[in-house]
This record gives sequence, C-alpha cells and structure tokens, in this order.
Amino acid sequence: MRVVFRNPDMSECPAQIEPYARDPNLTPGREYVVHAVSVYEGVVGYLVIDDLDIPGWPPAWLFRVTERSLPKDWICNAFPDWPELVLGPSFIAASQDAYAQMVELDAAQVARLRQRVDGG
Repeated sequence: MRVVFRNPDMSECPAQIEPYARDPNLTPGREYVVHAVSVYEGVVGYLVIDDLDIPGWPPAWLFRVTERSLPKDWICNAFPDWPELVLGPSFIAASQDAYAQMVELDAAQVARLRQRVDGG
C-alpha cells in the first residue's frame, strides 16, 4: 500500500483527528509506503517512515491512497479496547503488546521493521 501526503488545510481537520495530525515530518506530494494500519480511538493511522527516518502513525486523513494492494503476509487483529484494529505483519499485528512496542519505537520492533523494509 502506498499513500501520498496531501498537506491538507489543518483548519479543516476533524477534531477527533487533530491531536494525531500535528506537525508531521512529511513532504507534500511525496509518496510513502504503508507498513501497517491501525484504528485507535476511532482514528485510522498508517505506519509510515517519515522524512526524519522515524516510524510513526499519522492519520489516514493526511494522505491520498495511490496504491491499494496489501502484502500477502499481513494479518488483521481486532481488540476489545485499544487499538480497535491492527492490520499488518504479524510482528506488529499479532497482539496489543506487539502494537504497543511499535508505537513506543521499541528497538527490537524498529529493527524488525527496518529489516522488512530493507528486504531482509
């Protein structure tokens, strides 16, 4: 899955999304690879690697989808509380702990992501 940062007018940002959309390190018009998708507090987020080379979960509202295919090894997991849903590779989507480790930029999780990105 690929998306383009559309640099939206933040005055039009829905209130529910605004706390997650502040100051993204993303370039308008640049395409980013989505490495996982989550729904947290009703907000859809895409795991992308930003312009500072840091993985993060900016809201889908900031992007336009340019390529919709998903890797064949992605799994989907739904939870009764947080996050509501995670779609991605098992090392991110298998459990709430795996997701939390990615959100918190746990070194082992980031290394797994970078290995995957690098094709290893």
